[in-house]
Amino acid sequence: MQFQEELRRLCYEVEQYMVTYTYLFCPDADNRFITKKNEILSILRMLYGENSREFKVVYSTSLPVTVVKVLKHVIKRRDVHTRNNVLANVGVK
Repeated sequence: MQFQEELRRLCYEVEQYMVTYTYLFCPDADNRFITKKNEILSILRMLYGENSREFKVVYSTSLPVTVVKVLKHVIKRRDVHTRNNVLANVGVK
């Protein structure tokens, strides 16, 4: 749950980077994106490992759009698993 909130925050920040970089050129935008990407990679490494598809895609891309797509996919998948676990623990099907 802690990683999920962190991924949501980072996804939002990368989306904000895309807006800043696209519409309002900001000289240090690339450095901020690299910093966020490294944070994302460390979370993905802990969750899935370095051999996972998610980690490899984020590691190899330099496009914020791709990073956001991967993060949204991970968040959505983790939301579904979390809901299913809660329902299974409560006994509701």
